[in-house]
Amino acid sequence: MRAGDVLLLWGWRANATAFLAGGLFALGLPPLDLFFFGFLALPILVLLLDGATTDDPSQGAGGRFRKGFVRGWWFGTGYFLVSLWWVATSFLVDGGLLLLLLPFAMVLLPMGLALFTGLGCGLASIAWHEGPQRLLLLAGALGATEWLRGNVLTGFPWNLYGMPAMMHPLGMQSSSVLGIYGVTVVALFVFAAPVLLIEPRRQPVLSSKSFDRRRFWVGSFALILALAHIGFGAWRLATTEITYQPNVALRVVQPNLNQVDKWKPELADEHFQSYLKLSDRATSPQTIGALSFTHIIWPETAFPFLLTERPDALVALADLIPDETVLLTGANRLERSADEETASRVYNSIYAINGSGEIIAAQDKVRLVPFGEYIPFAQFLDIFGLSPIAANDFGFAAGAVRNVMSLPGTPALLPLICYEIIFPNARAQSAETGRPEWILNVTNDAWFGATPGPHQHLRHAQIRAASDGLPVVRAANTGISAVIDPLGRITHRLPLGEAGTLDSALPQPVASPLTPLGQKDHTDADDLKPWLLSSSFILICLIVIFCLLGGMRRLR
Repeated sequence: MRAGDVLLLWGWRANATAFLAGGLFALGLPPLDLFFFGFLALPILVLLLDGATTDDPSQGAGGRFRKGFVRGWWFGTGYFLVSLWWVATSFLVDGGLLLLLLPFAMVLLPMGLALFTGLGCGLASIAWHEGPQRLLLLAGALGATEWLRGNVLTGFPWNLYGMPAMMHPLGMQSSSVLGIYGVTVVALFVFAAPVLLIEPRRQPVLSSKSFDRRRFWVGSFALILALAHIGFGAWRLATTEITYQPNVALRVVQPNLNQVDKWKPELADEHFQSYLKLSDRATSPQTIGALSFTHIIWPETAFPFLLTERPDALVALADLIPDETVLLTGANRLERSADEETASRVYNSIYAINGSGEIIAAQDKVRLVPFGEYIPFAQFLDIFGLSPIAANDFGFAAGAVRNVMSLPGTPALLPLICYEIIFPNARAQSAETGRPEWILNVTNDAWFGATPGPHQHLRHAQIRAASDGLPVVRAANTGISAVIDPLGRITHRLPLGEAGTLDSALPQPVASPLTPLGQKDHTDADDLKPWLLSSSFILICLIVIFCLLGGMRRLR
């Protein structure tokens, strides 16, 4: 099919093509990482928007927005359906009434997320005009709506459109300067640039006509951005020395417990014993020589019971943990109410436990997973008799604030539970410690089995490491557990679906253009300051304003 044929598509054929192009773009995500499909998918979207935004003056801004929105929505639906289908597998674990939510996860979730893509394409279509500048307009508009997707309501910045450009640590380094949203804008522009070579031309590319000169310079700008993106990554990887924290030795435990069996009461003691055996040097592999472990790390919700109500378990932990060692583990934390009218609360937390079996620190999860850890609009569901779903029997309460953990003999750490690591503004601040020196990410991806989900989750952790210049230590129940250096490179990992231990030293943080060493990390409140919100969002606004001013001329 030629470029002119795509431009002339209409009706369901245009929508189907947009849907397929979005699905094609999603192949650039883990585990396939076929990023080059982006150079086909984005030009198709541009040509479809060309066809939707005709020169008919009677169409008006509303008509142009509607047509651009529809084609963008179909593109986004294809992208999110192909990249997020695996979310539905979590509802197959427990079955029952939760199966009623499977259509939401499988179909409605992609369709809902695609509204942001439709909004971006619709806004771009209002000021869409002939010429290569429309590529900047589309990249800026979609970048802005991707930022909205990551922040509106609960926010869900999973699989941003810039991720295919960050498939390797070489492409992750730009996020330390632009942030993930800035890289998304650049990636969208570069991926769309090949349309300049295939779109119907009125003049030769090097013609003296201004239209073609603009095409040449915009195409050259895209090439320069692509080379700068890769060149900066190569330079940072080659010139940044990675050092390791002195006297810190980690043991990450991956028990590989099946989610179906994880919470069965009759298997609770057996599962606990499996953790103890994997953590004990006498009953597990030894790969750090004679150095004793200073930190043992267990994944999210490791205990199949409430630890504070099992004194025998605390005694067993005291027997396991040496005096100079700290256990960092996911656990459910119960906060009992002081009166009968107030319900008790359960938190998804991280505990720090010393060699005496004492819980010396705790951090609650602040960002909960909608429909996984809590049910939005639970009262509305109860009206329709779906109270069992609304109650969910395992609903969590959200933590009030995220703090830097400062423990004896432990570099200050930022605790992030499960998908909290995908949020660039998931930060913490301590007046005593300032910027954390590493990120601890505990998770349980057993809900999603051997699907793309765990691979995508790991990629987000890598990008977060490179963006912040902080090492990430990741403990996952079924995998993929890993130690990631502050440039996003995986130094140690455990395969998906295998039980085992991962022994490693802890890398030290590196200087980052946005958070240089010694600078105190900013809090969530500080993110409201325009220049701290991220340089990427400023870049998005500038591009949108520039292109809108140019595009408004054709609306006169």
